[in-house]
Amino acid sequence: MGKWWKKDIPEDSVFGTLKYTPESITLELVGVLCDEGDLFNFDREVPNEIYGVSVNGESFKINVLSRISASTPSPGIPGETYSVRSFLVGNYTEEFPENFDNILYNADYLTQWIAPQVFEETRIPRDNYYKIEYSVPETRKYNIESLNSIIEETFMGNTRMDYLSNIEVKARHTSWFKIIPEQSRDIDWFLKVIRSFKGFLNLLIDYTTTDENIILRVFKSEENRYLEYKYFESIKEVKKKKKGNVQFLFDYEDLKEKFGEIMNSWFEKEDKLITILTFHLHNFENLYIDSKYINAVQALEIFHRRFYEGNTIEQDLYIENAEKIKRYIEDNIDNEEVKSFFLGKFKHGNEYNLGKRLKELINGLSSEVKSFLIGNSENRDRFIQKTVETRNYLTHYDMSKKTMILKEPFEKFFNIYRMKLILIFVVLKKLGVEEKLIFDKVQKHRQMSSLLNQAKDVLNKKNKTLS
Repeated sequence: MGKWWKKDIPEDSVFGTLKYTPESITLELVGVLCDEGDLFNFDREVPNEIYGVSVNGESFKINVLSRISASTPSPGIPGETYSVRSFLVGNYTEEFPENFDNILYNADYLTQWIAPQVFEETRIPRDNYYKIEYSVPETRKYNIESLNSIIEETFMGNTRMDYLSNIEVKARHTSWFKIIPEQSRDIDWFLKVIRSFKGFLNLLIDYTTTDENIILRVFKSEENRYLEYKYFESIKEVKKKKKGNVQFLFDYEDLKEKFGEIMNSWFEKEDKLITILTFHLHNFENLYIDSKYINAVQALEIFHRRFYEGNTIEQDLYIENAEKIKRYIEDNIDNEEVKSFFLGKFKHGNEYNLGKRLKELINGLSSEVKSFLIGNSENRDRFIQKTVETRNYLTHYDMSKKTMILKEPFEKFFNIYRMKLILIFVVLKKLGVEEKLIFDKVQKHRQMSSLLNQAKDVLNKKNKTLS
């Protein structure tokens, strides 16, 4: 509950209540944020931002999505309700900060992933006594040149005591990352970096994280302290139950020595990788199997297009001869629709088709990895053919001259899993992770190794045995 106003007009405030769940945020006002003459106009302009102060003295900045209802009873008190996209809440100041000095980020599984050994329990049998010691962990700091920023590990440790009994004590430790740019930045910059950083972590652990905590901080020199503002947003899908036995693809310990280099490479290549990763992470969601299949193919296709040459013939030779053919079309075809159709074919005419792209991606892996993921050369050719024909069928629904289309959902599932692991290998190698380390972690990952073995049973050609 608090007092709310439009930007720069605190004197025209009204009372109301901000209601939050991860799935929905609303601001319900007792009063209307408009001039008296607009009171009965529901189509009046919706403010982009609403500011406020709660009854507890917290400062708010709300990012409005839409007005969802308004009432003007007579007699009675007018009111309106806004749907909220996101909001910041924190220390009160007369003017809400526009720029911030750093941001703290935490998500579920992050503490488990970093796995700091901070609690040590000792049992003394003679006295039936347990002793628990808390050790402050060492933290690492990484210089990320591509962001002109420092990203460092940080943590929060706290204890809580039951003051009624004075016996029960609860201790908690959580790991965070802090992002510190060279100069203060606005919230949009920080959120863009955080979302990219989250995608990077999801790739490394092979899991989608939720339940995030995001805290923006700005230093107030007059008080010699940081003001803190927690960020909340409405999200489409909320994880109902946290899994207790997630096996990460990589642990932080596996990458710690090169973590800064890999992270810097990620932010350098972010613009090229973010769409690819989006397709990859979408396959963790409850989509139809055909949608997941197309996503997996597109992720590999886009990766190849952005990081490989992929020309069928030498580009200068292609351009020289394409121009001759274009001139012939211009001079000899009168129908504008037909002319436009053929001229449009030259834009991507020299690019590899999907089969060649897949073959080049797979051949970039070591023989040991290729055999582990798919099998021998015959089965690799079968994999490429099945993938291409199935993609083309799902796109065009044309079965002519296609003999290896995957029709059963379980076949598509295992082919998707192969494509997912190929993508993981090629993306992580591009970021600077050694192929040998990726191979070692995939082999030791219970689910990955099990599903790959099942994929071979389902998709590979069975060797004929002599009777």
